[in-house]
Amino acid sequence: MAGESTRVYDGEWIVSSLLLDRADRFGDGTAVSSKRGDVSWVGLVERAERFGGFLAAIGIEPGD
Repeated sequence: MAGESTRVYDGEWIVSSLLLDRADRFGDGTAVSSKRGDVSWVGLVERAERFGGFLAAIGIEPGD
């Protein structure tokens, strides 16, 4: 397991900060489990980054 194993979070309560913290702490551990398969914390961050890139590509900016 990457990073600390504690589940206590003491950072900023912003979704991106939470996701990055969990990816650092739990890496390939399961973040989401569904009938379509599991997604790790690192995988969840990668998906969020791709989606953010998509939104930026179509002209969506922070604050919109």
